[in-house]
Amino acid sequence: MYYEHSKYAEYYGVTNSLALEHYGIKGQKWGLRRWQNEDGTLTEAGKDHYSVSTGGNKKLQRLYNRESKKLKRLKDYTDIDLQKRNAEKYDKRFKKAMKVGNVAAGTAAAALGVSYGAKNLNDHLKTQAKSKIDDLYGKSDRARRTAQMLVSDTWKKDGYKPGKGYSDEAWSRIDDIMSTYKSQDDKFMSQIKDTKNKFNQGANVRKTASDIGKYVGLASAGVAVGAYATAAYSKLMSRAASKRVSDIGHKKAVKEYQEHYNKMMKTFEGTPYADILKQQ
Repeated sequence: MYYEHSKYAEYYGVTNSLALEHYGIKGQKWGLRRWQNEDGTLTEAGKDHYSVSTGGNKKLQRLYNRESKKLKRLKDYTDIDLQKRNAEKYDKRFKKAMKVGNVAAGTAAAALGVSYGAKNLNDHLKTQAKSKIDDLYGKSDRARRTAQMLVSDTWKKDGYKPGKGYSDEAWSRIDDIMSTYKSQDDKFMSQIKDTKNKFNQGANVRKTASDIGKYVGLASAGVAVGAYATAAYSKLMSRAASKRVSDIGHKKAVKEYQEHYNKMMKTFEGTPYADILKQQ
């Protein structure tokens, strides 16, 4: 509730003109309803609260609907034929769910294996391509240094002649050296380019395969988890139904039904719902 100039707001130093305050119900405890005793029966205040005369017929109806659903479920537990059918039904669901789960788990393992394999293959080929490219760059560098050395030796052997420079023969040899080097370098650069292109083309395919494998694997794993959860639930329900078929389980179910029925008779005593209960 909002209060203007609340004393609690002032106490805690809240300067706003509006403050939100919450009040609990004195004596109320967790797990206990205001109008019911610990055994579920209505207190005297609860009877007045839910009575038709005070306009509480809708609340009474909601209470009856909630309790009657539980009573019906407990009554079904006492039906041996119904529990046998339930046991068979949940057993079939268990087998079907396990089959779906196993197929999904196998699909997930295979798809994730493809994804992992494609990624590892790409990493391996990437290492090979890098090694080959580094080797080609090394050959190109060695060819360049060899050419430089041959040119230098040519200058030294020919010798510089004042007023004339280097001889035509020296220049011809240098042209041959540079032509050979350029031819070798073009060859190495072409091989480097081809290696990069081949790797990139294959890398795209491998990445696509890895991504598809990962997504299919994760989706299948999710299906497997859901199927196994359904199988576990079905197994529990099948066992519970089978136990109720036995003598001990049937007696326990009958006892629980009778106890809840008696509690409802006490709760709705003096109301039209008590007459409805008596007809069950």
